[in-house]
Amino acid sequence: MYLSPPLTGGSPYCLDPESEALRGSLKNLRIEDGGGLSREALAADLSFFAELLAKVYSGHAELTQRYDLAVDAFFAEWAENVRAGAGTIGFEEGFVAGFIRLARFHRDRHLAPIGGDAALHERPELRVSEFLGPAPPSDVDLGNCRVSESPTSESPLAYQVLPWTLRRAQRAVARGGRDTCPSGSAKEGGGRTTGCGSALEPVVAVSTVGVAPESLRLECASSEHALLRRSDPVSRDADGDGPAYSAKVVGDTTIIRVRRFWGDEADLERLEQLPAEYGLHRGSRRIVFDVRGNGGGDDSTLFKWILQATADPWSQGVSVDFRAGLGACGEWNALVVEHLLSGEVDSAERVSQRKVAREAMQGAVGQGEVLEVDSGLHQSEAEHPFDGPVFVLVDRSTASSGESVPQYLSLALGAHIIGERSAGFVDFGNVVPFVLPRTGLWVQVPTTRFFNESPQEMVGVEVDTYLDGELIGEPAEALLPVIDRIEARLPAKGEAAAEPQL
Repeated sequence: MYLSPPLTGGSPYCLDPESEALRGSLKNLRIEDGGGLSREALAADLSFFAELLAKVYSGHAELTQRYDLAVDAFFAEWAENVRAGAGTIGFEEGFVAGFIRLARFHRDRHLAPIGGDAALHERPELRVSEFLGPAPPSDVDLGNCRVSESPTSESPLAYQVLPWTLRRAQRAVARGGRDTCPSGSAKEGGGRTTGCGSALEPVVAVSTVGVAPESLRLECASSEHALLRRSDPVSRDADGDGPAYSAKVVGDTTIIRVRRFWGDEADLERLEQLPAEYGLHRGSRRIVFDVRGNGGGDDSTLFKWILQATADPWSQGVSVDFRAGLGACGEWNALVVEHLLSGEVDSAERVSQRKVAREAMQGAVGQGEVLEVDSGLHQSEAEHPFDGPVFVLVDRSTASSGESVPQYLSLALGAHIIGERSAGFVDFGNVVPFVLPRTGLWVQVPTTRFFNESPQEMVGVEVDTYLDGELIGEPAEALLPVIDRIEARLPAKGEAAAEPQL
């Protein structure tokens, strides 16, 4: 299933597109649970998987440094559990269950069995919940407050409060129904409005992982505050099947909708229009990016857009690529899987593409460092930077590279993030697909570690203004009155933000 290392520049992890076994394993990309896996084959594949992680996984060092996890013993026990019992073993029992146990020690949503990631992420013990409540006075240091279980909660429940997520924010709530505007308002004529039925209120937010209660309480020196769990996210994106990128002008605002960073050839061509149309976007007084429901992909077009929008240096944060055991197999494996899934793997065009890639791999023999560290610093020489306000709409289904939009627009342009915390596929990335050679099961392994200002894996990107349940699914143009209210409270450059009042 893998090419010989002399053909790849030295790495044993480059997929062999000519392998019939590899082609036959494609059915496992969408596997349904059953009792069809050989116990011995899966146990042997777990040894392969453990070695693979040691060579290419960007989170392996963190695994080995945990005082409560012996990595070799963990995989040995996993294999022993698989071998125990008669007959074959099911996919979830034999494979997904091991990822669930690993996730209790180490948070990385990208590290997952392909075909079993949904079963993994939906586990109650891995569920992330977010709690909001009234904020204490601004002179109260949240570092001196404590989050505890509400006396009315059913106990005991298996959950953990994540203390680094405790922070101040604000929430937009609907007053008197949907947030709509009368005729002639900002939605239609470009005039300014100040709410049209919504209000802003100061809140504190904190996240938990596990089976959490409906409420918590924030205990400060002189006050207590009830924190209520946000309702579970639901599918809200009615226009998710639209083009990957689109833009429209509503009054003084350009709304940029990026539904995904992947797709067919038409989608990829459409995404290239995002940076190409920057000159049109900057003609508006302000810009709103809507990436609710964006599950990720290749975010390079976003970087091209940002480099035109700012002339100031900015940093996306330090990242580290793990290249020693991977070589050029990351790009190669993605290419091979793309060709196999296209059904045109043997076409002259696809064969020619792989020939060029193979020659590049062989030319890279002996090159590259064990680790490639990127400072994340960017310097643009934008001729026409955008100096107006930028806002980004996100929700819990904004994931992976979709989360790059609020992150990087905030860092580069000071964008204000609105909605709810994203999915939390953030701290690890540049995922590479691999196949286990005996069972034909597939795994995805992140090869880059991103070091953000605070941990965001599983909990998602921080938001500045939350939208309550009546507003979170509204179209972007219907939320412009809310954004008007938010913008009116934003400080001028160099001024501190004022705490919103009811």
